[in-house]
Amino acid sequence: MVIVGDQALSEHDRELFALLRIDGDLLTCAGVRRVTDAEARECYGITGVGDMAGIVFPYPELERGDRVTARLRRDHPEIGPDGKPERKYVSPHGDNRHLYFPPGAGALLVDPAVPVVFVEAEKSSLAITALMTRTSRRSLAIATGGCGSWRGKVGIKTTANGGREEERWPLSDLSLISWEQERQAIIFFDSNTATNPAVRVARWTFAQYLAAVGAKVLFADIPHDSGANGPDDLVAVAGDEAVLALLDTARPFPEQAEQEAQAAVAALSKSCDLETRDLALDAISRVEDLAHQSVLAERAAKALDERSKKRSNSKSA
Repeated sequence: MVIVGDQALSEHDRELFALLRIDGDLLTCAGVRRVTDAEARECYGITGVGDMAGIVFPYPELERGDRVTARLRRDHPEIGPDGKPERKYVSPHGDNRHLYFPPGAGALLVDPAVPVVFVEAEKSSLAITALMTRTSRRSLAIATGGCGSWRGKVGIKTTANGGREEERWPLSDLSLISWEQERQAIIFFDSNTATNPAVRVARWTFAQYLAAVGAKVLFADIPHDSGANGPDDLVAVAGDEAVLALLDTARPFPEQAEQEAQAAVAALSKSCDLETRDLALDAISRVEDLAHQSVLAERAAKALDERSKKRSNSKSA
């Protein structure tokens, strides 16, 4: 093992963080460390079935620095039926969601001139923080812990049909951020935003919330051919300038709505299955300009009609 400050990390851990250009000083300030299964359970309250050994990211209370909670990236998560890891990141049992603030966040939270960059993972927050330090720029990179984790459970509510489900509201941590002067909020989520409809919906919902509290919301997308999953990976594979360029050219989310709606309508000419239709309707509903929304709806209806006629003709032939 190699000691980084007073936090134990393996040489392999250090090499992986170095690829993301996250230096040892930042890791020390953030309290990032490796834990055994027993340490995760006894020191952090992270329980459950399986091996909990991995790397832990403490979530500090901003004023006093006390640990509020933590999140663990497991070395050996279970593999699901689809071949993908399950419960790769875990938190203490019974804990509610929190935002992850990197070292030095306190002073930046209240400065509306500093853009806020929302990422999903703690590693991405630290990678962007390190990038800003290297390039003498100021941005506050906050991790949500997942595309929909900017909201947390506040209780259980009864549904219209008498069932019960979790009631979720925006995290109180979001109120620590000053949104005066249309402060920039760049949502820089992982690359599956382009392929996973649920992630896109979560991003749009978050954007609408941020716009409602006064932010100027922009989207930055990881290029699909970059080979990167998150912003931290993009630093490793594409370099500092490429990541900065994406942030500097981030698109206002109303503009993104137009692009996604046009793409969804175009897709109807190739397929009119239920999922494609639902995606098109959902994308059209997010277009702010009502006149353009109407035009897109007419185009969608025409595409569906033409597709339906082609299917009828092929069956009768």
